[in-house]
Formats: sequence, C-alpha cells, structure tokens
Amino acid sequence: MAAALAGLGVVSALWCRTLGMGSERQERMKVLGARLRALRAEAGLSGAALAQGAGVGQPTVSKVENGRMVPSSDVLERLARALLLDEATSREVRELSA
Repeated sequence: MAAALAGLGVVSALWCRTLGMGSERQERMKVLGARLRALRAEAGLSGAALAQGAGVGQPTVSKVENGRMVPSSDVLERLARALLLDEATSREVRELSA
C-alpha cells in the first residue's frame, strides 16, 4: 500500500500517522500544532510555504497544526529546519511531540 500511496504522491502518509489515541495525547498534539502555527506566523510563512520548505505536503502541515496528525520525528525535524528554529525552540517542539 505504501508503494501505491507513494506512486500517487501521498508522501505525508509515509511520514506521519493519524491520531488514534487518548484525550491526553490529543491535547498535547493540539498544543504542538498551535505552537507550530504560532512559529510559522512569526516566521511570516504560509502553510504552503512551510510545507514547500520542509519538503512535505501542505495537508500535512494543516493536519499537524490542527492536532489531527502526529508528525514523525523526520517530519518534525524538517518543519523545525524550515522554520529556522534555534536549538531551544526545536527541543521544546520535540518534547511536545513525545
């Protein structure tokens, strides 16, 4: 199935997993998403620009920011690099996703 998804260009499906967890984890993901959205806004980037800079699909950015998708560590690292986060902020974001 992954090959079929990759063939269709649905790359984010390979890097992220959809939420299927308890309310505490969902709340943490909402906090992570809100933080990433705020950092994106501070950077003056649109969701599409962040997605392009991180090499992920715009729907992935939207789902992460809305707490509907748990980003893999790879996607989180790509987003942090695209946002030019300093080490402390990058660590904060990683801890929110743990």
